[in-house]
Amino acid sequence: MVQLTIENARKRVANNQIKMASMLGISTSAYQKYENYERFFRIDKAAEFSALTGVPFENIDFLGQSTIKSYKPNNLQPA
Repeated sequence: MVQLTIENARKRVANNQIKMASMLGISTSAYQKYENYERFFRIDKAAEFSALTGVPFENIDFLGQSTIKSYKPNNLQPA
């Protein structure tokens, strides 16, 4: 399954962050943090973003690679 970044999904319908922020009803600075993966969409805003872009929810990378890199499994063993 191909996943688009938030930026690439946005570019399908809005040529800039200001327009997308307006479409979502949030500030441009808040939107920039989502697109830079410094902040994460609430599920309702993520669903709205998906609907606005026309990209299925599951095809948008809402978490970014940084969350995967920072994951460290614990060393617990099954009992």
